[in-house]
Amino acid sequence: MDTVRQKITLEIEYIKGNELPEEGIYMGGLKDPLYTNELVVWVEPSEEYDDEKKEFEPSQGWQINIGGSRRSLFELGKILIGLSELKTKDNHYHEHLDDISTIEGQDNCKIILHHPNRFE
Repeated sequence: MDTVRQKITLEIEYIKGNELPEEGIYMGGLKDPLYTNELVVWVEPSEEYDDEKKEFEPSQGWQINIGGSRRSLFELGKILIGLSELKTKDNHYHEHLDDISTIEGQDNCKIILHHPNRFE
């Protein structure tokens, strides 16, 4: 399979703050992402393609689908990279992405992204 490389430049903004872990104080983090209102999320049963039948068949589990405008997906990528690179001692640091629509047009969906500290 042929591949193509593309260099992408991005700037991630962090909010400065003091951390006092002994007092449970963690300030700072990532700047709120833009265009989350242009993201769309939906969950549906998983499917796998059956080569013999030439169609999709239900499989176990669920699939989470995320779509949106080019700029909203770029911002989502920035927040994921920013979260992975954020220097914090807070084991519960997380970011809320609000105002996300569902495929049915509902506007009450949120995505919560957790810092890697929680899982390391």
